[in-house]
Amino acid sequence: MAYTNQLSVNAMASPLATMITEHTNWVFNAYDYHGQIVGLVEDTNYLQLFEMTQYFPTSAAYFDWRFSIHRPTPMLNVYGKPCYNDEYLNFLFSVSVQTGLTVLNRHF
Repeated sequence: MAYTNQLSVNAMASPLATMITEHTNWVFNAYDYHGQIVGLVEDTNYLQLFEMTQYFPTSAAYFDWRFSIHRPTPMLNVYGKPCYNDEYLNFLFSVSVQTGLTVLNRHF
């Protein structure tokens, strides 16, 4: 499991951390969502969430929108739908240890 630690002052604009996935061109980014961690699978062939500020001024605005369509879960797949993956969940817990933030506590 390879990941980069990108803790930043401006958590709205960039992920807390990024994990390279086994799927070509996909990454798993961990974001701060109202003081809790949410993970999102993103396709690097397209704009990633932190690059879409013209559509979503904050990452929380995106998650608010997605959670109005689907139930809130700590992980969303590349299509913005709830998903479950042990490796991704372990990554979120490691980001939690590093940041002191909790993983979004919702059922899968």
